[in-house]
Amino acid sequence: MRPRGGHAVGSGLQVAVGLGLWNLGNYAFFLIAGRVLGPADYGLVAAILSGVLVIQTPFTSLQTALARVVSSTPPARGAALYRAALRTALRWTPAGAAVAALAVIAAGAVRDDVPVGPLLAAIVVLLPVAVFPLVLGQLQGERRFGRYALTMAAFGLPRPVMLLALVGGGLGIYAALLGTAATTILAAVVGVLFTADRLRATAAGPPDPALVRAMGASLLPLLVGVTAVAVMSNLDVIAAKLALDPVDAGLFASAAVLAKTVFLVPQAITIVLLPRVAHRHATGLPTEALLAVSLGATLVLGGLCTLAALVLADPIMTITFGEEFADGASILPELTGAMTLIGAALTLLYHQVALGSYRVAWLLAGAAGALAVGLALVHDTAGHIIAVDAVVATAALLAHDPVCGRSGDTIVGGTRALLRTRAA
Repeated sequence: MRPRGGHAVGSGLQVAVGLGLWNLGNYAFFLIAGRVLGPADYGLVAAILSGVLVIQTPFTSLQTALARVVSSTPPARGAALYRAALRTALRWTPAGAAVAALAVIAAGAVRDDVPVGPLLAAIVVLLPVAVFPLVLGQLQGERRFGRYALTMAAFGLPRPVMLLALVGGGLGIYAALLGTAATTILAAVVGVLFTADRLRATAAGPPDPALVRAMGASLLPLLVGVTAVAVMSNLDVIAAKLALDPVDAGLFASAAVLAKTVFLVPQAITIVLLPRVAHRHATGLPTEALLAVSLGATLVLGGLCTLAALVLADPIMTITFGEEFADGASILPELTGAMTLIGAALTLLYHQVALGSYRVAWLLAGAAGALAVGLALVHDTAGHIIAVDAVVATAALLAHDPVCGRSGDTIVGGTRALLRTRAA
């Protein structure tokens, strides 16, 4: 048990470093964009990129579904499935992008207030929307976490460099959007190169139909679950852009960028634990204690980040975004706490998915719907928007055991199992 635990910690550190570099690049990007564009234009860019993230997130179900199958099957069979899925993505993604571009152009012809140019640039960002999660899923399923970390770093670190290069060309908000597109495509290429040994026809061969069915069976509930988490973590920024004045919306968006640093913890945990939970479940070993560990780590570290934001909000906002964004310090602690709760919901989703249990996905879909209704009714101030976030996320966590307990692990059972393990 000790060597395995040590290996898990080492893998977790690799993933945490990769995610940390990814986040470092992304936050540097947003900080530079805020200083270059100012609150009003930054609010527009943040809202568009939040919409892009909401579209991208459902495709992460491809990563989880592929990783879950690959982690419990021989490498050659997993490689065949990966190769077939990647070919399908490369075939259909450009066609979908073309249809979306035509729809944006048509909308712009009907309404003058549609930002056609920025939306077309956002479509370019979405070109690797299926390829990138598939390469990550293959690396995750095979537990090749060093390559996984480097692929994630390639997705974040070049982003501010691309932004500065395009800002120098006088592109304004397009520098932020096209810079994001360039780094997304670069990361997808890096991931494909890292999995090139699994893409050779002699190594892969045709996919096993049983594996295709196993992957396909989990896609719909996974898509529902990850979309729900994306809505819960990004809808507030869009609501702020629609309901608040442009400057206040920009302040909200800047604070939200910093608050979402707490997602690093549940992201690293779920990436490492998902294939391990799936493997333990397949071999009949208990998994409830792992649920308690992942949830507890997310809540404790998120709580510490919230306390740090409470004490240091003013210098954090001023040093990162500049004096223009200093007023955003008043909402940073509350936003950090709300994002911690949503991150906890993410750990519950991926743990249950690793067990082949999908009730939590539908629970989170209901929570996302409740959040949309709540924000439609209550959105007059930034504080009210954050309160809706926190109330809905808390309700989802409390409902987990009653809704999902019959088909998967429970928070209460996991806590008891962890305490028994520690006592022994």
